[in-house]
Amino acid sequence: MAQPRHLLHVFSTFGIGGPEVRTCDLINHFGARYRHTIIAMDGNYECQTKLLPGAPVKFVEVQNHRQNLLKNLRQFSRLLRQLKPDVLLTYNWGAIEWGLANSLLRVCPHFHGEDGFGPEEAATQKKRRIYARKIFLSGVRKIIVPSRGLERIAQQIWKFPASRVAYLPNGVDLNKYSRSSSQQRDLANSPELLPHAKSLLIGTVATLRKEKNIPRLLRVFAKISADVEVKLVVVGNGPEYQNLLQFIQTNNLTDKVILAGHKNDPSELVKAFDIFALSSDTEQMPLSILEAMAAGCPIVGTDVGDIKDMVAPENISFLCPPQDEDTFTNNLSRLLADAELRVRLGQKNSHRCLEMFDKSKMFENYEKLYDLSV
Repeated sequence: MAQPRHLLHVFSTFGIGGPEVRTCDLINHFGARYRHTIIAMDGNYECQTKLLPGAPVKFVEVQNHRQNLLKNLRQFSRLLRQLKPDVLLTYNWGAIEWGLANSLLRVCPHFHGEDGFGPEEAATQKKRRIYARKIFLSGVRKIIVPSRGLERIAQQIWKFPASRVAYLPNGVDLNKYSRSSSQQRDLANSPELLPHAKSLLIGTVATLRKEKNIPRLLRVFAKISADVEVKLVVVGNGPEYQNLLQFIQTNNLTDKVILAGHKNDPSELVKAFDIFALSSDTEQMPLSILEAMAAGCPIVGTDVGDIKDMVAPENISFLCPPQDEDTFTNNLSRLLADAELRVRLGQKNSHRCLEMFDKSKMFENYEKLYDLSV
């Protein structure tokens, strides 16, 4: 009996984030069809909590010599020869050195995923990194991107031909996030929200990093919360948690903001939101927006990445440039004041998600990718 294909995944980090969560979803879905080795360049394997028990996954530690490319290439080359993967999958900037190691050895087909950028490249691409991508990814079979914006960057700025760039949009579990047909809020599975059943709930789900700019959302929320019975629910954890906690305390928002922390499954909380808010400086195709759309939420926030192309056309006017906090505030106030508008936009978003972003389509796309080199 043939062995399942061996996929080697190399991440900048395997903390809780978009590409890591998506990879866990794929591993859980395919089960024994593939076996996986996962390497996190920073040694963070927090996202393994999202894998099902018994998932066919092995974790390998490496020492990342950040200022010594030669040492890294020697180490990565040795591991590639030892592991003998059928496919190498690298993710984002911090893993591209593996592409060069594989090009020199030609061990297996290589696919590289780019899901977005940190704050250092939120506004523009660094020339040094553009040149590095051309060199380190010269042997890549495909650049995998979840957004049309990244597709344009890969082709127009990094200069990869269209034949080597694949647009594979993220998908969402529609059954898990869909509300009841009545659209009524059910807090039975969200005990932390039960005391706030009579309040309107604005929610966001994010890894608490600087580029998510949750302070922007807090500033906007502070302007409107004095006159409305409303709470802000922030789901997620990360390096900015303590700074956000201090901001909340300093601005007397403790009774109005709920820091819910990280949730392995945020679906019940998202289904309780009346409005989903996003305040990021940079995004590409955020899974949190798809989850909120599937749950029938109207979306308000910053016009970044592919979000304008993701939401229903009727929802687009509730997005604004990241720096325009006055418009952000006005958009949020308008939604809070109009229950009928919230329901109508939420239903439009839910229908669009059903049409375009069902997770089953994502599974089909990645199965074709994993088997492309057979």
